[in-house]
Amino acid sequence: MISELYRKTLYLDKDIEFMFGRRICEYDIKSAGFNIIRHFKFLPESEIEFLASLPKHERHVAIGKLQQGNPELTKKMKLGFMACRKKLFQENNIQDEDVLSIKKDAIFIIDRRLEHTDFDTIQFVEKNVYDSYIYLNKIEFYMNDDECDCKGIKDDLAALHRKYMLDIFREFGQLVRFSTPRKQIDFMTEVAEAYRTYQLNINYYRELNKRSLFRPKEEINVLSYPMGYNFYGGDPHELDISYNYVNYLIPMFRFLT
Repeated sequence: MISELYRKTLYLDKDIEFMFGRRICEYDIKSAGFNIIRHFKFLPESEIEFLASLPKHERHVAIGKLQQGNPELTKKMKLGFMACRKKLFQENNIQDEDVLSIKKDAIFIIDRRLEHTDFDTIQFVEKNVYDSYIYLNKIEFYMNDDECDCKGIKDDLAALHRKYMLDIFREFGQLVRFSTPRKQIDFMTEVAEAYRTYQLNINYYRELNKRSLFRPKEEINVLSYPMGYNFYGGDPHELDISYNYVNYLIPMFRFLT
């Protein structure tokens, strides 16, 4: 019996908080929206041919607009995505323990290289391969030697953290895999001390969350809603820097001890 997780549009194994030295591969459907429409013939052939003639980005936008005005197509697409996931699960005998996460057309598989990934016009491709993973503060962090990607924050906001907090995650993953416990603890101790004493670049103090703002110590409220700065060039000592420290640095240190 295969895993029934293919039925889920979104899934995450929340029992896994830290994972190091494991192969985590993200399999995505190539040009998912268009190829699902074409494979299952969800639109008339003339419309499919028109979509095929468009550049990739324009085609993606056009499919989005088609779904906005056609609830029935949206329903069919959801079933189409599920059918594709089911095919991948069936052909590779995927079990619950193989699956870390599902994001509609993206499936994160642990410690397996799938043999069967091409099904006529539906192709699952290896988009990214990682060797470490951390789940903290309802955000997923996927790491390899070159980068740390995160799920749970929009890409444009995650980019603001890439050379800063995300780089701490990337280096942490490397150290856990390749260095001694003493070096790991020394690294986190030094990072925490530098962070706490405002020695780091100002961008390390941007809160790593869905809003990704700099938080002032003196609270700013608009209509009782707490606000922050999108960009900040002032004195870092005027910022409340507790968020990243409490939600990320302390849990990472505790993992080591």
